[in-house]
Amino acid sequence: MEASPTLTPQIAVRASHRVIRVLIVDDHTLFAQTLSAALAQKGVDVVGIATDASEASAIAGREWPDVTLVDLGLRSSDGLGVARDLLRDMPGRRIIALTGGEQDASQREAADAGLDGFLLKDTSLDRLLA
Repeated sequence: MEASPTLTPQIAVRASHRVIRVLIVDDHTLFAQTLSAALAQKGVDVVGIATDASEASAIAGREWPDVTLVDLGLRSSDGLGVARDLLRDMPGRRIIALTGGEQDASQREAADAGLDGFLLKDTSLDRLLA
């Protein structure tokens, strides 16, 4: 897309990119809502917040997000299992694991399961967006 002479270069670049659609799977409401609001301020379309496997599956099937952020420490579900199910049900979509603590075994399991990334919950928003 060629930029209009009235657009600044930054706006022209943003206008040429499709908005990324994200699903957040996390049962910590405050964290999920805060992350959702922060992503929305950066121009990301958060299509939903799921707190367990069934909600994640329902929202993902309905909204078909580009990226799903999955908390590996879900209390009611196995977060890695949820991520595996989403990978199976949404081929070609990105799944990124989130966790509250450094766990080398979890990182290896996430990589072995085919997840696209692994981030600690204390990472910066800029790093997450990158």
